[in-house]
Formats: sequence, C-alpha cells, structure tokens
Amino acid sequence: MSFRNAKPAPDRHRTLSVVHAPPQPRAPILTAPLVAHTRGHSPGKPFKLAQLERELEETKLALVALEVTMKTGTQTRSSTRTPTKGPSELHETHNKRPRDGQTNATHESPRRERGLAEKESRRNPEDHPYTRLTEDPFNLLFDEIDNLEELIFNNGRIGYEEMRVFCTALSKGALKSLKVLHFNGRPSARTVESLAERGLEVTQIGKEGMEVFCTALSSGALPNLVDLRINNNQIGDEGMEAFSSALSSGALANLSELWLSGNKIGHTGMKALSDEIAMGSLKSLTGLFVMVNQIDGEGIKAFSSALRSGALANLKKLNLAYNRIGDEEMEAFSSALSSGSLPNLIHLGLAYNQIGYTGMIAFADAIKPTVEIPMGSLASLTKLYLDNNKIGDKGMEAFSTALSSGALARLTELSWSGNQIGDTGMKAFSGALSSGALRSLAILRLGGNQISDKGMLAFKAVKAAAFRGGIRVSS
Repeated sequence: MSFRNAKPAPDRHRTLSVVHAPPQPRAPILTAPLVAHTRGHSPGKPFKLAQLERELEETKLALVALEVTMKTGTQTRSSTRTPTKGPSELHETHNKRPRDGQTNATHESPRRERGLAEKESRRNPEDHPYTRLTEDPFNLLFDEIDNLEELIFNNGRIGYEEMRVFCTALSKGALKSLKVLHFNGRPSARTVESLAERGLEVTQIGKEGMEVFCTALSSGALPNLVDLRINNNQIGDEGMEAFSSALSSGALANLSELWLSGNKIGHTGMKALSDEIAMGSLKSLTGLFVMVNQIDGEGIKAFSSALRSGALANLKKLNLAYNRIGDEEMEAFSSALSSGSLPNLIHLGLAYNQIGYTGMIAFADAIKPTVEIPMGSLASLTKLYLDNNKIGDKGMEAFSTALSSGALARLTELSWSGNQIGDTGMKAFSGALSSGALRSLAILRLGGNQISDKGMLAFKAVKAAAFRGGIRVSS
C-alpha cells in the first residue's frame, strides 16, 4: 500500500508509505501497526512498496487496528492525543548513564530497543511502546494523510472485511483529496505460495466488497478521484451493477481513467455500465480498460449504442482484449465507430477475442475516409492490437483496402499475430504499403500466421522500398 502527498515540499517529492517495521529516526508514528515515513523520490513517479510477501497480513492488521480506534476514538480533529515514545526520547534514554548502585537495564541502543519492542509487538501489538494506540489515532492518521493523492493496494490484500473498514474511514471524511485509488487483486504465484505456507489466503473484493465501496462512493466520499483501478477482484455482474448505480449519483464525474479487468464481468454488468455512460456519468473519461472479462452479445451492443451517442468523445484509450467479441459484436462496435464517435482515440485493444473476417470487413468499412469524415473515423489512432483473432485472408484484404484509402494514417504500432493470415492476405497488406499507406508505422507484429517465405520476401521488398527498413517487424 503506498501513499503520495498532494502538496510535496519544493525541494523533494514527499511520499508517505505504510510499512510494518520499526520506526526510523525522525519518523512520525501513526498507529499500530501503521508506521509512516517520508522518502525522497523523483517528482511525477509515485513510490510503490516492494511486492513483499508479508504485505497481505500487515494490511489486514493495520485496517483492523484502524477499525478498533474508530470504535473507541472521539472522531474529532481537536482530540487530545496521548503522546507515544518517539525516536528523540529513545536517544535521550540512550545517553543517560546509570547512577551509582543502579543497574543499566535501560541502557540499550535505540536500534536494539526498537528491535526488542518489535518482537514484543508481535505477541501483543497494542503493547508496542513505539506504535501504541493514542487516544484517537484515527484523527492522527487524518492529520498525516489528509492531503494524500494516491493510495495503491497490491497483491490481493483487500477483501470484504478490509473494504468495510476502509469505507468506514471514507464515510468519516478521510482521503477527500484522493485522486488515484488502485485495488490490484492478483499477486504473483510466489506470493500466493508463500502466503499459503503461512496459512494466509489472497483475498478479493468480490461483489459484497464492491457493494460496500459503491455505497461510500454514492455518499460523495471521493469527489476528486480521477484514476480508479479495480483489477482481478471478481466483482462480477452484481458488483458492476452496484458500481453503475454509484455512477448515477454523479460520484465520479471527474474520473478520467477506469480499469475493471479480470472481474468476470458479463453482458449484464457491461450493459449496466453502458447505460450510465450513455447518461453522461463518465463524460470526462479518457481511458477505459475492461480486459479479461466475459463480455459478449448484449453487453457489446449496449456499449456500442452508448458510443454512438457521443458520450465518450474524449476517450483516448480503449482496451476490450480477452473478452468474447465475435463477428456480430464487432459489427455493432464498427457501426458505432463509423459515426465518428471516438475522434480522439489513440489506443485500441481488441486482441484475444473471436473476430472473424466478417467482423473485420465491418471494421474496415467503418474506418474508411468519407466525405463527412475525410481522415476516417479513427484518424487519431496510433496503436491497434488485433492479435489472436480469426481475421484470415479475407479480413486482411478488406483491412488493406481501407488502409490504401487513407485510413489510420497516424498508426505507429500494428499487431495482428495469430490470425490465420496466409500469403494472399500478406500480398494485400504489402500492396497497401506500396500505395503509400501507414507511412508512420514503426512496429509491426505478425507472428503465428501462415505466411510462407515467399510471402515474407515480397513484404520485405515493399518495406525496404517504402520505409527504407524503418519498420521493426517482430513475431
């Protein structure tokens, strides 16, 4: 879990990070087992804690401790705090010499004394002399992180119980300045294995946790949020419906980037989100990432209908990879594109779907320049990912024709690996390049197809003549 302050000092970037470790010298202490400290960091690059295996356990302990203090504290900023023994007092203790006849039981170095205290805290965290609960440590936490802009949870450390505690804090007015909030639920295999050895499990927000979070959102708990990422947390369609309901309250009117990948979202959840998009609830959105879900049929059709309304005209990045988009869904999506609904889109991800040549023909027709849209409906696009579909030679021929007409003139990166394309499709693509298409192209990925050496030689000849070897081709 990492924090970044909204008002960094002029001489260095001030970052607050939460760790479970003995406090360092001059480190302000928040609450057991929360310890905050500042670290120098280059501006513009938020500090993130290392992906330590013990983070899951520590985050739970920290949130549970916070919940206890919220139940017992007065919840007012003016509360009187019980001071804790800090590093400066340790230093004074260290310098005191024992009087004659007295033992030197307390004459320990600050580092050793902190180490002993840390061991003792594992037996009973509330008795830790350096992180002992103050009368109202929730307010102390309030004072320290009131201006934070970033909060990042990694490695599946937030489940329903943790989310409930977190949202209780939000309901009391914490983190009003927060702009970036990430809940990343998929840890590494090594982390999962290590946690299992210690009897711990990776937790996920799930639909119940999502409902609790959305209740907090609906109350206006995060009015300044611009970047929200809830990845690999299995919120499902019910979680998405709860999220869409929160959007209808105007809770995320300033949101510019939304990630919802790896959440088992189907057509019901996507339809609920699309309905809110059409209503203008996400009109500031510039990035939408819903990869690795189960979106198909009615979900894509509803999303296409929302696009056609112009509700996402500011969108710059859209990734729908690893879903269930077939030809029928692609035709609906292409119809929405043909109206010029995404004029500012620069990144489009459609990889690992089920798009065949029929869907590709519809897409090719949608991006061609017209009298109404002289540069084509995706004139700003610079990156297009179509890997691992079923485009085939017919689809590539239609796509190449669109390229020859001047479509996608600003494209710099094109990826269509694993699409059952043979020499016929490669010949059509090479012809488009020789006619002057894709002059800005720098990266081309075409591995995993059925192109023979002869087809590749023809392409390389065109590449050498038209681009002077400037395209980097990879498999």
